[in-house]
Amino acid sequence: MRRKAQVVAAIRGGLISMSEACGIYGLTEEELVSWQRHFDTHGLSGLRTTRIQQYRRSPAARRRALADGAGDIRITS
Repeated sequence: MRRKAQVVAAIRGGLISMSEACGIYGLTEEELVSWQRHFDTHGLSGLRTTRIQQYRRSPAARRRALADGAGDIRITS
């Protein structure tokens, strides 16, 4: 988690390019972009693997949630 945050900070600070980070750590640009997005959205805890899994839902899980009405918006007064 800390290493991910350090990589994100190094890229943003211009200390290392995204392509250099990909080569050094064996990552894809999509992975690095997702790290940045999760860090921006959820802070340091968003970089935890278990947290990311909680934030993401598989397409099947999304379909089940929608079928169960979890996607419905209800306004009550």
